[in-house]
Amino acid sequence: MRCIPILPDGLRCARHVRTLLRRDDAPPLPVMLRWLEGRVRPGTWEPEACLAVARHLSGTGPQGPCLRQSLLLFALLHGSRARTVRFVLGIHGDEAAAPPPSSPAPSPLAHAWIEVDGTPLGDPHRVADQHRILYDHRIRLAA
Repeated sequence: MRCIPILPDGLRCARHVRTLLRRDDAPPLPVMLRWLEGRVRPGTWEPEACLAVARHLSGTGPQGPCLRQSLLLFALLHGSRARTVRFVLGIHGDEAAAPPPSSPAPSPLAHAWIEVDGTPLGDPHRVADQHRILYDHRIRLAA
């Protein structure tokens, strides 16, 4: 029931995110994030309800396509009780640990996630420690 008020904004934002990601001439990530900042009216939603809506509307579960889910969640959190929201893109891989000679080299995996008031939302608490951060976009919402 906590998610019902978020659905109209969520549906609209999900359509925008899908359109942006499908374009051959998709704008750079910073431009996308700035554009998504103003797409949801301010409200008092719980961040966890925003996460549930983002997972449902982006067609992902806890291990689904993280970029689409994170972009949608970033937009929805503008209507939440959060004070700061941070979109983070990182690459996973321990470059210091060499694989045994007989095994193939691990490929680094990119991951996008959202932090609300300094805590990852829907990801392990130490996700930032497991990734080398390539890009982050932080906004401060109403205090």
